[in-house]
Amino acid sequence: MLTIDRDRIGRRRVAAAVVLVIAALLTASGVRAASEVRALWVVRTTLASPAAVETMVKTAQTAGFNTLLIQVRGRADAYYSGGLEPRPPALATQPGFDPLAAAISRAHEGGLQVHAWVNVNLVAGVGEMPSARDHIIYRHPEWLMVPRALVNDLNKIDSRSPEYLGRLARYVRGRSDVEGLYLSPITSGAADYTIDVVRDIIQRYAVDGIHLDYARYPTDDFDYGREALAAFRQDVIGDLSPADRQKYDTRLSGEPTIYTMAFPERWRNFRSGRLTSLIAKVRDAVKAVRPGATISAAVMPERHLSDGVYDRRDDIHRAGRGRADGGWTPSLVGGDRRVPPLVEPDCGQRPGRASSWRRRRHPFFVRQPHRAYAGTRISSRGRAGRFHAVISSHG
Repeated sequence: MLTIDRDRIGRRRVAAAVVLVIAALLTASGVRAASEVRALWVVRTTLASPAAVETMVKTAQTAGFNTLLIQVRGRADAYYSGGLEPRPPALATQPGFDPLAAAISRAHEGGLQVHAWVNVNLVAGVGEMPSARDHIIYRHPEWLMVPRALVNDLNKIDSRSPEYLGRLARYVRGRSDVEGLYLSPITSGAADYTIDVVRDIIQRYAVDGIHLDYARYPTDDFDYGREALAAFRQDVIGDLSPADRQKYDTRLSGEPTIYTMAFPERWRNFRSGRLTSLIAKVRDAVKAVRPGATISAAVMPERHLSDGVYDRRDDIHRAGRGRADGGWTPSLVGGDRRVPPLVEPDCGQRPGRASSWRRRRHPFFVRQPHRAYAGTRISSRGRAGRFHAVISSHG
């Protein structure tokens, strides 16, 4: 059994700028003391210099950890050399410094494993737009998820126009429940690009695993871009009579989302299926290069409307139910090993919550004879943070 330490938010710096969190991975070797892993999530700000990397690895060793989940792709940037994406401004003055290579070398020398932590769909934050003009949001703004509220407005604007990206960025900036700009898993070009980024890492670096984060839609009202809607229409029309097809197509110019409104359940399944497909292809790409690599993903819990404990994002991280997280858990783990995300995020902060989540049974959890493992953030101020789960595949 693997135990992981992790900070889900990654906003607070701790000693040596290392974020600690405790979570879980399930390995093919089964539950054995010899297979225990004590891991750190290492946020990208820790990789700013050779000295910082050295300190981070030494801190991990001294504290008794043996695995590092190193954030090498935070916002479609590359904390490594020669990647498909631009290096971040933090590394601009050190063109010869390769943070990932340095971390792997130093960690492997000390007997620590290194997993490359990749944010999958989140590619830009809301606070500041990327400075590199070759960033993916400037090269392919048409690949970004579009909120339903902007569909009609953005359909009138050329996606290559600065106005298109500006409108989208301003809208997202005004949403407190959305972290930034996301790439669409529905748009084939965007999905292929994401797969290529992960494949490039696993091909060129001796990482022991890939850790996926932000593999989701920000909310249910996102991913209504032109290509996404066109792909859904194409998926539907083969099952329609000529008369029905003409009826919907006649309204299409004035109501771009007409097919999603006419077939809401199919639209939900379509979105889930495309995200599932993306995660499955990422997994296949990794396994094709390194069959023994561990693939894991950060997930969040099921929503329970009865008590109102969870925030709005919880319902987009459901595992194995074909909902907004894409139902991609079986694709990630090959259908054999999984840790369902059945942890209550605030049970460490609310009286009585630590035991309440244990009493709840998710349908997926009941069918699978596995335990749910939770961890809590540990900060330098000694505060316990939110609980999270990690699912993984080793075989």
